[in-house]
Amino acid sequence: MKFALFTGCVAKGATRELMLSTMKSAEGLGIEFVEMKSASCCGAGVVSEKNPLLADALNARTISIAEEQGLDLVTICSTCQGILKKTECHVDSDPVYKEKINNVLEGGGHNYAGGKIKIQHFANVLATEEGLNLLRTKVKRPLTGLKTAAFYGCYVLRPSELSLYEDPDNPTGMEEIFEILGATPVYYESRTKCCGFPIVMMNKDASHDMAGNALI
Repeated sequence: MKFALFTGCVAKGATRELMLSTMKSAEGLGIEFVEMKSASCCGAGVVSEKNPLLADALNARTISIAEEQGLDLVTICSTCQGILKKTECHVDSDPVYKEKINNVLEGGGHNYAGGKIKIQHFANVLATEEGLNLLRTKVKRPLTGLKTAAFYGCYVLRPSELSLYEDPDNPTGMEEIFEILGATPVYYESRTKCCGFPIVMMNKDASHDMAGNALI
């Protein structure tokens, strides 16, 4: 398997362990990532509040880079995945708006085609039939006895029509991965809730409370 890797900005800053573990996992599984080094921040839903056209243009540009590479796009951030999917849906649904977006991208030498590639989260790639079968062949030290709890992040689940999972209200993809690795999945109420990130700039205390609910 070979993908265009959109790391986003956080994986190379505040959560460098995410980037390290992703690359080590891909190496062990024989998955090839072509990093999209010229891609920009997705805006995390914040830019769109101030300038929707700019936000969609930034993300359409990122998607167009993967299109130029001829590779499906994989993210390792649920927020990035959700924002990119939302942009794809918005731009593809309106030909006039799509032309407007491409007029913006033209200055940088890019063109957004749409419908040429898939946008996925790495965890979702591993949760496909192909990914699960690949994992089965690579297990060397089963995580027997280890209890593991998944946190999906709301951007990969909502809105439901853009979700990567068949049942956004009760996804099981990551739990299936845990089971193949020999671990015991733990199901808990907050695993499909919001972590509070979207409101951290407006109400830090409420945001921290939401994140804390997932941990306790």
